[in-house]
Amino acid sequence: MTMGSQGRATTRSGVVLVAALVALVTGQSGSAEVPAEFDFEHVEKALAYFASAEEQFLERIAESRATEHLLTHSQRTGYYPPGTSGFDLTKTLLGSPGPEGGRLERVEALVSYVRANSERQASCLQEAKKYLPDRFEFAGPLFVTWGYDIGVAMDGSASLNLAHDQFLEDESEVWFFCIHEMHHAGVTGQHPMVKISEIATTKQLFSFLRYSTFLEGTATYAAYEARAQAGALARDRDYVALTDESRMDRYRARYFEVFKRMKSAPDRQLQNSDWQVLEDFSDGDRMWYRVGAAMAAAIDKKLGREKFKEIIAEGPDAFIGAYLAFEK
Repeated sequence: MTMGSQGRATTRSGVVLVAALVALVTGQSGSAEVPAEFDFEHVEKALAYFASAEEQFLERIAESRATEHLLTHSQRTGYYPPGTSGFDLTKTLLGSPGPEGGRLERVEALVSYVRANSERQASCLQEAKKYLPDRFEFAGPLFVTWGYDIGVAMDGSASLNLAHDQFLEDESEVWFFCIHEMHHAGVTGQHPMVKISEIATTKQLFSFLRYSTFLEGTATYAAYEARAQAGALARDRDYVALTDESRMDRYRARYFEVFKRMKSAPDRQLQNSDWQVLEDFSDGDRMWYRVGAAMAAAIDKKLGREKFKEIIAEGPDAFIGAYLAFEK
């Protein structure tokens, strides 16, 4: 998402961490000389496995670059248990029994549609770059996968799960989520996210709140123009919220009430209730997606696109600071 992305809940010290935490991304950029592209290996080997039931395809998927990308994401976010291997992850994603109800054929058709639309592939990558620093180049590909969330990103690359219901119901959603996830890839290449299991104090949690608002808000905003031009704002709940000003006023008030309370609180070890405070930020009303996107829009419109891109390069504190400077 998302955040865009939608993920499963995970636990930390017996607490259910909200679903969208696992949809967040992390990493350091690789070589900027490697061009971004769509890498279909994961999903195509999954389709071959379902057609043949031969375990060799599971092994090949487990050894793929896409699985390395997904496994690193899982290790950083707690999406799957610690110690999950690439082969374990692959078996979990593909499941047993295989896809039913015509899903296999629908995914095959979607893969063919995405692969055939090279202009749309290039367009979504360029759209993401419009909201990233100048002279930016993606460090790696967008992996086209089967079964992991709707989309995740890290280490300068990203992935989209073409077996996700949202894409199967509306193929055009692929391009909007491409913008979102590749914007994440660009941001996290410059501003890595901490490992969630290492967040131990209220000060670190407040830093995570600021980072997540920056990360998810700017990616949600990056896809806004493309959605608006396609008449697709009403297809996603975050954009429905963003077009409802009275609703956004309520979200902003609640967001900054929590923000100010966390900012002024003394630093201490986290308790279970501290994580629960963020439930509406990552899931539910998804305030770091929606309020974050509203903040990004305000910065872009009031300070201009070049300054907006400079702030992306500077990071979360510059983003929050820029917004607060003209919203006091």
